[in-house]
Amino acid sequence: METKKLKNKCSCLNYLGDQYESFIVDCPSSGGGKSGGLIFLWNLVFNVKIKMHDLFYIDTVISYSTNNSCWRCTDMYGYPNWLIFGDFNMILNSNEKLGGNLP
Repeated sequence: METKKLKNKCSCLNYLGDQYESFIVDCPSSGGGKSGGLIFLWNLVFNVKIKMHDLFYIDTVISYSTNNSCWRCTDMYGYPNWLIFGDFNMILNSNEKLGGNLP
């Protein structure tokens, strides 16, 4: 989510309580701290590893603490107001496929 704020100005995080965690990418100083900036929020029932990030994306690996299922999640924000979020079900190797016929 775009914050349009610098990290030290995200006072809304104080209201989330102890059940949530966040990762913030600051706005670029070229915009005067009033455009861009990203925040990724998650409930602590999930384990989140931040793999990479820059001004326009946060790349994460998310696992659920009760059954160890794992997802890769990349949140992007870019020009012109382009937001991509989802599960693309990409199979990179045939050994990743379970069930059904191989392509």
